[in-house]
Amino acid sequence: MIPLRHFAFAAALVLSSFAVAAAGLTPGEYVMLGGGWGTLKIKPGAQAFSLETVGANLHTCGVEGKIKGVVGQPDGMLEGETCTIRFQAKDRDIEVEGEGEGCRSFCGARAYFDGKFRLPPAQCVAKALQKRRNDFLVDYKAKRYEPAYAKVDSLYGECKEFYDWVSIDALRNDIALTQLRLGRPADCLKTLQETRAWESPNEKHLQEESGLPPGDFDTYIGVAKATWTNRKLCEKTLAKMP
Repeated sequence: MIPLRHFAFAAALVLSSFAVAAAGLTPGEYVMLGGGWGTLKIKPGAQAFSLETVGANLHTCGVEGKIKGVVGQPDGMLEGETCTIRFQAKDRDIEVEGEGEGCRSFCGARAYFDGKFRLPPAQCVAKALQKRRNDFLVDYKAKRYEPAYAKVDSLYGECKEFYDWVSIDALRNDIALTQLRLGRPADCLKTLQETRAWESPNEKHLQEESGLPPGDFDTYIGVAKATWTNRKLCEKTLAKMP
């Protein structure tokens, strides 16, 4: 079993009650969508904001500043550079977009903070994700595979969009291995087909042909190895079935 590696990067975006109402921004902790790593936290209070994200090869962005209405003005701008950050709210989402060449000064070469951030429901916030997986593991280790599968399948169905791309493949391995224990090797393989590692037969291929930069490869290789091991187990079991 591969432990869930949920990457929670702290971020804070603080607005006054007036600004929250004007911009339509709901207080809470937001998660960057699209398999990326990043969080955004909004609280009523002073008109201040900060956010952090992690891009390819573990390059990062970090920016803080003040916000008026829907426009943020970052602190620490270099002389002669400009950067404004727009926050557009829609339902549970906030679209973040930086404007101006100066915005790049807050990010590594392969990182960005532009994107969509979504407010997760209570059952999908970071602490809840870890607790729900721990509850699944209790049943799995006790060989109570039916309730274990119900828990992990529900977790995936309700919260998969709030996982980064590495952690979601780790969760898929949890699901696949539980399906195998339930005598469902074909379903196990179907689940593993959704992982990034499925397309690579071994570590060398993943490293040389997948396009993963070194930092991402090092972060993902443990999950990939679990995928290859579980794939062999499921293929072996399926081959023995009548």
